[in-house]
Amino acid sequence: MPGRALRILAAPLVCAAVSVSACGDLSGPAPTTHHSTSTPVPASHPSSTAAAAPSTSPAPAPTSTSSPTAAPATPRPAPPSPAQQPPPPPAVAPPLPAAPGPSCHPSYDPCVPITSDVDCSGGSGNGPAYTGRVRVVGPDEYDLDRDNDGIGCESG
Repeated sequence: MPGRALRILAAPLVCAAVSVSACGDLSGPAPTTHHSTSTPVPASHPSSTAAAAPSTSPAPAPTSTSSPTAAPATPRPAPPSPAQQPPPPPAVAPPLPAAPGPSCHPSYDPCVPITSDVDCSGGSGNGPAYTGRVRVVGPDEYDLDRDNDGIGCESG
């Protein structure tokens, strides 16, 4: 029968056309490490396996085709952080006006030195220190404001 012979030859050809690893070679079972998307073709008739005698021609070497694997995506570097501005310099407080030092008497303005005696310059006093016109803001220890109006050494 011509149709039967065609079926016997069709099974090995289908295996060869689909994938060698899916059908295996003549020496043993198909390798299990290869992932294939094809399915093995079962024999359609029990007599076809008996008629398909081992071929004397060598079986083609198994070939593996694997889908290309994509390289892992390289992570993008983090965007640069905004440049950090240096903190502003601390505010420098303006210097306080110089308080009268220990050498200035606190009752007179401008400074009258602290000493044993101060007289008005150009007057009849004998010093040792002399001063010009001053404002008296406290007790008049040197008797510079004789008329008690708050101004010392007015006439000199």
